[in-house]
Amino acid sequence: MEENNGWYFILKYQNDNDLSFQCFTKNQNNYYLLGEIYNIDEIRVCLTQYDSKALNCNVAELIVLLGDNLGDKGFSLIEGNFSLIYSLDDGSLKIITDQLGQTRIFKVWGEDFYITSELKILSLAESNIFDFHKFEDFYKLNKIYGDCFIPIKNCARIKPGHITLIRRNEVYYSNSKEFAGFNLSEDKDLQCDYIDNLPVVE
Repeated sequence: MEENNGWYFILKYQNDNDLSFQCFTKNQNNYYLLGEIYNIDEIRVCLTQYDSKALNCNVAELIVLLGDNLGDKGFSLIEGNFSLIYSLDDGSLKIITDQLGQTRIFKVWGEDFYITSELKILSLAESNIFDFHKFEDFYKLNKIYGDCFIPIKNCARIKPGHITLIRRNEVYYSNSKEFAGFNLSEDKDLQCDYIDNLPVVE
């Protein structure tokens, strides 16, 4: 367990090497990377023209450098199932989630407020934390909410492909913006002269 800017982080890892791979400290803020990134080498090559540290820094720092140098849209270059979580000096928490939502991150309201990727472990740590919907309502709610449906009233999933900022006042509230999105709602009529002019083979 680590404490940073009023937030407590409980991390699950195999050994100290995993933690050094997934944790990075900058300006007294700790950054925690969950999951795995598949195109690390490509990102390093891309970032070396901006910062030479990209060649040998750990993966958590690499993601921070990506945002620092390319802005929020730079996170769309990342391939993998990941989330980057870090707290800010003003006591807020920032979460960056992968575009496909492979690493699921949830907000849970109980006696305390939790951000977790491990609902099952949270239920073991704090008994009776979840307030479930009635079983007979599952089908109706699933039809309404689809992939976003969670059978727990006091739980919400953080959207994939978003940067979410969670602030504390008297209550916790969040604000999120999309850094990348897929538009699959309409057919794409792509024109390609090369393909259009290929000879017909009979």
